[in-house]
Amino acid sequence: MNNIALNLSKVGELDSAYWYAKQALKQNEEVGAAYFNSFTHRVIGDILLAKGELSNAINSFERALDVSTSHNLASFEASVFHRLGKAYLQFG
Repeated sequence: MNNIALNLSKVGELDSAYWYAKQALKQNEEVGAAYFNSFTHRVIGDILLAKGELSNAINSFERALDVSTSHNLASFEASVFHRLGKAYLQFG
């Protein structure tokens, strides 16, 4: 589900991507997959950023960062910080 959401977001199918990402979050939480949970919050942030929902995108990126930080996913944090910075620049 994570990759389906990511791929749909890359081709501009944002509503479908968002639906798959929400389904992925449910699955990730059921199995306790911290990396995928962080990844999915990042994808949701990307989707919301593309839709112009800057405040919601920032919230999603911050959730991704919280999960990655609390589970020592340091290699993933850089990509989240990059997106968070991009969202703040657009937010003004």
